[in-house]
Amino acid sequence: MAQVQRSGATRTPWDGTHPASEEAILSRFAAEGLRPYRWSNGPGDRYAVHSHPYHKVIYVVEGSIRFDLRPSGSIELHAGDRLDLPAGVEHSAVVGPEGVVCLEGHRWDERARDGA
Repeated sequence: MAQVQRSGATRTPWDGTHPASEEAILSRFAAEGLRPYRWSNGPGDRYAVHSHPYHKVIYVVEGSIRFDLRPSGSIELHAGDRLDLPAGVEHSAVVGPEGVVCLEGHRWDERARDGA
C-alpha cells in the first residue's frame, strides 16, 4: 500500500518486515520524542466533525477506523497504519466493524506553543 494524502493529512502503511505490534509502534513514537496514549472504541462508534490545535499522530494497533476529512474525502486505517493529521484539519471518524485500538501522540508546532 502506498502513502495517501488528503487535506494535508497523510496515511502511511506499516513498512516493517513483521506485522505491527504495540511494542514496535511504541518504539517509533519514542524515536520521535512523542509520548503516546492508548484508546479504543467499539464497532460503528462515531466522532463528530472537529479539529485540534496540535498535530496528531495515530497508529492503529488493532481493527480499523475511517477518518472523513473536510473537504477532501476519507482515509481508512488498518492495523499498523499511521495517520499524521495537521493542526486545524476538520475531520470526523467512524470505527470499523471489529472496533479499533490506537496509540496517539501530539506534536505542538511553534505557532501553537506561542499562542499564535
